[in-house]
Amino acid sequence: MVRKESVEALDTLLCDLCDPNLLFGAKLIVFGGDFRQILPFVPQKSNREDVDYSLVASKLWPQLTRFTISENIRAREDLTFSSFLLALGNGELHTEENEYIQLLEVIVRCRDEESLDLITAITELGFPMDELQSYKSEIFTTRAILTPMNEDVDAIISILIERFPDEATTYKSYDTVLDDK
Repeated sequence: MVRKESVEALDTLLCDLCDPNLLFGAKLIVFGGDFRQILPFVPQKSNREDVDYSLVASKLWPQLTRFTISENIRAREDLTFSSFLLALGNGELHTEENEYIQLLEVIVRCRDEESLDLITAITELGFPMDELQSYKSEIFTTRAILTPMNEDVDAIISILIERFPDEATTYKSYDTVLDDK
């Protein structure tokens, strides 16, 4: 979890760059996680001080819209996963506080043909082929695909680049000054 000062700095920056009258400069920002369980790491501080550094203690917290997950659909439909979650939550899978837990094989994500098909379907839904054929730059400013995994981002970008009708152009940049007169 990030400290509240970092989020407040992001708000200040986006307000300076975009719209100073709206939270985060009117940009959509998505935070994920369970704020009751994930606190920022603050060395040599008490639990109360940890909470004081978290986003819930920020002046921005009352202005944020919060969504809660009330039912885990996967746990309802997958009894093996449900019992695993219950045992994990009850502390039955480990004997020491800092101990590795063996995950179920179905939880561990692997890159297979099915996941690539899913990424392709999501990409097609967000950026339909007929819109890409005569694309305008607005298509990229009005929609987005969110994913927490960098490898998924790379796959989505690769799929989109392959679907563009024109030839790809590579622009090179240099990090050094060529003429420093």
